[in-house]
Amino acid sequence: MNYKQLLTITIVAAIFAVSCKNDTSEKVADTPPAKEVKKAEVPKRELTPEQKDKVNSLWAKLSMRPDTKNFIRLMTSAEIADTLLVPSSKFTIFAPTNESFSVFTEKINITNNPAQKEALATLLKNHMVAGNVTSSSMVQTIKEKGKMELTTITGQKLTATMDGDAIILTNKAGTKATVKKSDITASNGVLHVIDVVLQ
Repeated sequence: MNYKQLLTITIVAAIFAVSCKNDTSEKVADTPPAKEVKKAEVPKRELTPEQKDKVNSLWAKLSMRPDTKNFIRLMTSAEIADTLLVPSSKFTIFAPTNESFSVFTEKINITNNPAQKEALATLLKNHMVAGNVTSSSMVQTIKEKGKMELTTITGQKLTATMDGDAIILTNKAGTKATVKKSDITASNGVLHVIDVVLQ
């Protein structure tokens, strides 16, 4: 095979290869794209007003917070947690932290004693005030009058004063608690987290 024949064969092979490539490209281009498989859309289910109230209730807020789980657990033990689900009843809760309950139970053992259920319920209700009491309303009243008197749902008195920027609650026995987190709003009230059990 001479040089001319070899060159001719090479050129023909090259033309054939390019031709095949073009045919393939055209076939690919002509092939219609695969139809996209549409995912079945799940319709969003709207919550009823009653469900929304429960999701945003004081009970739900207390349950979801890691620092107030003991408070809601004890309310359940005392069989008064349901009051925090009633949308028509507005409460302000001063919930002690888990740590403050641990210190409290070392001194007084009523939290795990079924015979003391009524005493436990009273203790917890002493941290509940009817209506919405925000930190701004407390601060305003304290600045105007020097203090703010609050009445719990058991009839016990709490006195709110200020130490610098901090709101301090003092009960009749002289126990003092500092508001650490304030104005956690719920559908049926407002929650404040305090650092001491008001016994």
